[in-house]
Amino acid sequence: MNILNKIRLTEIDFQDKTYIFSYPASNAQLERTIKEFGFISPPVLKKKGASYRIVSGYKRLLIAQKAGIKEINAFITDIDDYKAFKFSVLENTAHRALNIFEISSIIHKLLNEFKILKSDIIANYLPLWGYQAYDKIFKQLVILANLSLGQRDALFNAQIESEKSIILSEFPEDIWDVAITILIDMKPGANKFKHLSETLREIVQREKITYKQLFSEPNIKDIFLDPVRTSSQKFELLRKKLNERRNPVITIVEEEYHKKYAQLQLDKKIKLIHPPGFEGKEFKVELNFKDKNQLHKYAVDLLNIAENPILDELLNFL
Repeated sequence: MNILNKIRLTEIDFQDKTYIFSYPASNAQLERTIKEFGFISPPVLKKKGASYRIVSGYKRLLIAQKAGIKEINAFITDIDDYKAFKFSVLENTAHRALNIFEISSIIHKLLNEFKILKSDIIANYLPLWGYQAYDKIFKQLVILANLSLGQRDALFNAQIESEKSIILSEFPEDIWDVAITILIDMKPGANKFKHLSETLREIVQREKITYKQLFSEPNIKDIFLDPVRTSSQKFELLRKKLNERRNPVITIVEEEYHKKYAQLQLDKKIKLIHPPGFEGKEFKVELNFKDKNQLHKYAVDLLNIAENPILDELLNFL
């Protein structure tokens, strides 16, 4: 494989995706580089009958084809299919950070096309991309390989972080479009999105309904169609309605708590935080200050709060 060979692009089978996992196929920066400097790193091909399969360099070859280049220099390999695919994975991993869609595609191919054991993929491949060698992570990545091209494009173009995309695996595939709409339009953080998935799962399991039925209900559907609220307001309203449904008793207690809390008339930079679901024995105080004088003022405020009988009522919520 150390000798370069001149290959006509017409000899290359661009439809054969045996070793291909690159996503997206286009790369504007790479295209500019090739136009200015040519192929710095020649592609690797493998003979298949009268044509060649692409082992590595898929994006580079697409750019060459688009540019009307007729002939390129390439390395030719005769290693077996799995070794060729592994070479492509390692070569790409060494030169750039693979996105989550490429990683899920690789895992899918390893498992289903090359019949590599799940335990071997977990132990030998997940750490390559910075993941811990856990079965749960493997399962999440395998599920993401089922995303349609349109769904991948939507997530990629919206620059949705991998951490959020992987949470999609916790939703049924038939509502991925809804979950992706939440991610893109409402822009929740990863933790809030994960909490939402847990809330939804608990509701549908307890009420024995489908996710589609839940999202088809007018009071939920109308949130998505609201033309007035901002993205964050829509998400908070969705979260509030689902939390009320998940824990109706806690919701009532929460409302009573906040009515009392408001009577304390705390400075906005001081927060008195109760344990989640009021399950715990301790409150937490959070405050922000910029200098000693402000800290001193807040310290005095906290002492006054400690003497306020309303605090006793708040403490009784636990």
